[in-house]
Amino acid sequence: MRGIATNDMGLDKNFKPKEHFERGMEFRAKVTLFAEGCHGSLTKTLMSKFNLREGRQPQTYAIGIKEVWEIVPTKHIPGYCLHVLGWPLDYKTYGGGFMYHMENNIVQIGLVVALDYQNPYLNPYKEFQVKKFFLKYILFIFTNNLILTSLEI
Repeated sequence: MRGIATNDMGLDKNFKPKEHFERGMEFRAKVTLFAEGCHGSLTKTLMSKFNLREGRQPQTYAIGIKEVWEIVPTKHIPGYCLHVLGWPLDYKTYGGGFMYHMENNIVQIGLVVALDYQNPYLNPYKEFQVKKFFLKYILFIFTNNLILTSLEI
């Protein structure tokens, strides 16, 4: 692996060069990062060719819930970032949450829960509501504010 190459341009439907053909560019790099998802075709090929999964734990999968809020300016801390492991999840459940203060009094809060949880009654959305209760009433961050949107990620 030496980097990446862009597609050739100006090919006909049979991939033969046309009059305005341009060869793709090659970008060489010391490190190439594959960010095509957990089951991307290139990633799978590299894992198989170089035995990258050998002796490793299996991949984990998770569900994430995120809300974007607009808060009052007096509660906003530009650039503030909070990561939480575990809570409000029990000690047997892998996951955690985050809170990011963005520009213009925007705050993103979320919870990520691994999908290998053992409790069949666990509801990630309800766990997220517990987290919001804590943030709202203990930290006093989200009092008298407006939810702009709520997304599942």
